[in-house]
Amino acid sequence: PISGYVRDTIKLNYTLKSVEKYGAIGGKVNCDAQKVLIQLLGKDSKIIKQTEHKDFLFEYLQEGEYNIRVVDDQNGNSLWDQGDYRTRKIPEIIYHYPDTLKLKANWEILDVKISF
Repeated sequence: PISGYVRDTIKLNYTLKSVEKYGAIGGKVNCDAQKVLIQLLGKDSKIIKQTEHKDFLFEYLQEGEYNIRVVDDQNGNSLWDQGDYRTRKIPEIIYHYPDTLKLKANWEILDVKISF
């Protein structure tokens, strides 16, 4: 062996997601708003995934119930702004998709249409 030379090996293990265990939700938002935030919510109303594209697709979702809300992002900062009472600025408008989406493993729900 060469002096000062260290022979070292790095071993990495990867696990691939099995497509059969996950599902997808997708659709389209039709509105006049310039910029929107489409948020996928879990059972506890926490944001699981978010996108700014009016044609949306959320992939690799676990089986369960989901809700969708759309924020009219009027100032384009990619956040919901709650408004300010002192300056009389109203909060950015939130639209809720009326139905709860029940997703099963290996299913795709791709026909979600949201209009406002």
